[in-house]
Amino acid sequence: MSLSFQLIDTRGTDSSVEYYNQCFNLWYNVWGQTFEQLEGQPASNMTADQWFCSEKAGVINFNQKPVALFLLTYFDTKTIEAHIHRKYLRQYPEGIVESTVQEFQANKICLYNNITVHPMFRVQNIELPCSLAELQFALATKCFQHSFADILFGYTRNAKKINTYSYNHGYKAMIKGEVRHNVKVDFVYCLRQEVKECPTENVRKVCQELYSDWDQTTLKEAAS
Repeated sequence: MSLSFQLIDTRGTDSSVEYYNQCFNLWYNVWGQTFEQLEGQPASNMTADQWFCSEKAGVINFNQKPVALFLLTYFDTKTIEAHIHRKYLRQYPEGIVESTVQEFQANKICLYNNITVHPMFRVQNIELPCSLAELQFALATKCFQHSFADILFGYTRNAKKINTYSYNHGYKAMIKGEVRHNVKVDFVYCLRQEVKECPTENVRKVCQELYSDWDQTTLKEAAS
């Protein structure tokens, strides 16, 4: 398969400099252009804060080059009073994260954000087995499912059908139709025990193959 998956540290501790820079530049350029389109701010105003505030980048490669990625962050709910002041979480309606954590007595949180797809890979490509946007959502959910986190939080850009992907994977809405960055979004959460497999057959199959291949490679490297 021409596709592969890697989960890398956003500080570059576990990947080559060349590959790390390719991943970072993909994220930086896509989001710089996105905020320019949504808010009118110059792409050059984009900072790397969100990248470095995250722990992991889940990267989909095509012919060994990164073409899509997402960011994941984990933290203990004991420190939520500090983490709630993250710039990312300040986008959420006041009190919604804390009340949801309390409702389900969650101990560890996963934040899932910055869904990124290279512009050339946003339409169906005959060389690709499935949609990369839906695939990266399935992979991010798989990473959460196999983590120690009890609950995942994110918000979805509805015009891009990300909210539909989330509900298909077992996510639930906290609030729908809020406006952030001049577009409508849904604020969602998912409990680890309520994760659903991707309903799109080819996406589900590719996700399982890529995650399994990455997991086996990681285990072999750890044992060597």
